[in-house]
Amino acid sequence: SKFSYSFTTNKTPNILDTNPLSGAVGVEISSPIVIRLTDANTSESVFDFDLSPMTPLTAKLSQDKKSYILTPKSSLMQGVTYTLSIKKTDVTTHIPTNSIVERTNTTTAYRGIFTTKEPP
Repeated sequence: SKFSYSFTTNKTPNILDTNPLSGAVGVEISSPIVIRLTDANTSESVFDFDLSPMTPLTAKLSQDKKSYILTPKSSLMQGVTYTLSIKKTDVTTHIPTNSIVERTNTTTAYRGIFTTKEPP
């Protein structure tokens, strides 16, 4: 007896753009950082966000799963150049248990700088 099956996998998302853009100056110290993705992240990738000088962030995936909103846990400092680094690890998830069964090598998905507004 012959049988066959097929399946499709979702594309892994990449960084499309950021707000603020790399090289931006005069960024408001209270503005969130928005990371837009090329495709929805329905658990194909794990992103790690790092803002330096060291700034604790809260990362929230948008409802359509196509962007992350990063909110600093305290206001950014005025007149400071920050470096945003994003690392990405693609993963294979066992859907019924939502557990990760395989990870690829972690790569740097994005690295950019922006400078906050000078004090008045």
